[in-house]
Amino acid sequence: MKICKNCGRQTDDDKVRCPYCGNVFEGDMDLVLRRMKSDLQNCKNGYAAAAQPVAQAQPVAPAQAQPAVPAASAQESSWQKERLEMMTSLAEMRGEVRALHGELDRLQSGRAAYPQPIVLQQPSAAGDASAQPAAYAPAPAAQAQAAQPQYVSAPQYVAAPGVMYVPPQAAAVQPGNETKSELKKVRSSNRIVIAILCIALIAVSVAMFFRPWVTFLIGAEEYSFRGFDAVNFLLGNGAGSNFDVYLHQLISADALWMGNYLATPVRYVVYYGIVVYGALLVLTFPILFSLGGRFIGKGWHSAFAWLPFIVALILFGLFFWISGFSSMTMSFLIGAAANLVRVIFIAFYSRKVDWKIVEKPVLNTPKPKLPEKAKKK
Repeated sequence: MKICKNCGRQTDDDKVRCPYCGNVFEGDMDLVLRRMKSDLQNCKNGYAAAAQPVAQAQPVAPAQAQPAVPAASAQESSWQKERLEMMTSLAEMRGEVRALHGELDRLQSGRAAYPQPIVLQQPSAAGDASAQPAAYAPAPAAQAQAAQPQYVSAPQYVAAPGVMYVPPQAAAVQPGNETKSELKKVRSSNRIVIAILCIALIAVSVAMFFRPWVTFLIGAEEYSFRGFDAVNFLLGNGAGSNFDVYLHQLISADALWMGNYLATPVRYVVYYGIVVYGALLVLTFPILFSLGGRFIGKGWHSAFAWLPFIVALILFGLFFWISGFSSMTMSFLIGAAANLVRVIFIAFYSRKVDWKIVEKPVLNTPKPKLPEKAKKK
């Protein structure tokens, strides 16, 4: 019995084509072709053998051919009949050969377009095969197909058992695998490190702003004031404080050289200079946004690193002129030096924007439609 690969039905072994779907059995193609060639050769030999006596009978003299006229006519009619039969069978065999060649071309083109995968099956024990339920038993058509040799065209694809094979042409056009390239900012380690260091230096400057800046003597008593005392004085809470004493007794017309002209401007510069210094320290806190490594803002950070240092340098010169270098404490000097170090760090701050290409899947989900409003009649 033969099993058709196309429809899976059984037929006799002597059949060349499936009587149900007309598919040609590949295993018998060579045998059929050999038979057809031998039949064709036999027909040619029979045609040559039948034509040879006729050709030999033509040169016979007319006197001798007169008695054999009825026999020759009978032989010629039988030969014509046999010739017609041979020509008919020859035409049928030619048509069958053309059909077989067309079927072979169709099968070869089908294998080239759709390469068959190799499915690796693990051998199972004999006990497992007997314990398998009947519902999962392979069909007779599948058994016969597995028994026949499998022809796999290049390229070969190996698929695991239970995994559906998807040809590369079909996988390339699946909408779920479509991606879109996008540019995304990358975190800069340079900005992260410098931001951490600058925040630490800003914290040092702010802490020193609440420490004593200047110590001075009036008579035998020693006084000192903090940078924050200038802010309290601006808010109206510093009357009679040490900072008030420093402004009106040490910065006066008698205490300074050319004090009649310079005492008032110097007093305002010291008073408002300390307040501006504290405000500039507050404006340096946007560097916190650079901790993520994506925010740049180098111009802002550089400006508010230089300005506190310049103001601290001006206050240093005024304190040195009014009360001398020995009156300035380490707190004021450390706070000013922290601003200088921050300026140096900001000089190496990267303003380069780092990008990378990110592949994102494209979702082909349809957009929801808004419900239409009912028209008023």
